[in-house]
Amino acid sequence: MPLGIVATCVLGLEEILEEELRSLGAEELKREMEQQQVRLDLRRLYQKLDYSTYGGAPLLGVNGVVVIAHGGSSPQAIRNGIGVAVSAVERRMVEHIATRLGQVAETSEQR
Repeated sequence: MPLGIVATCVLGLEEILEEELRSLGAEELKREMEQQQVRLDLRRLYQKLDYSTYGGAPLLGVNGVVVIAHGGSSPQAIRNGIGVAVSAVERRMVEHIATRLGQVAETSEQR
């Protein structure tokens, strides 16, 4: 399966989880967790699941930096998505992936 499809699926799953958590409602979820004696910082969980925290995900399988975002992204999400793209360029993500894939291919050919 191409990596770009995987990234799209991961973003879709994240959106579904976020919608489910919102539909449960924070209070109902908190009561349910207390009944099961589970302690969890909902704010931290929400930030991890909220797509606008990251703004998008790198689209893998292209020769360059492409960040895909949710169609209804807020200005904050777009800003954070641009930050993801800048970080990918600064960290030379494409070059690192290409180098590593080349190493894996060489290892496979030697076997």
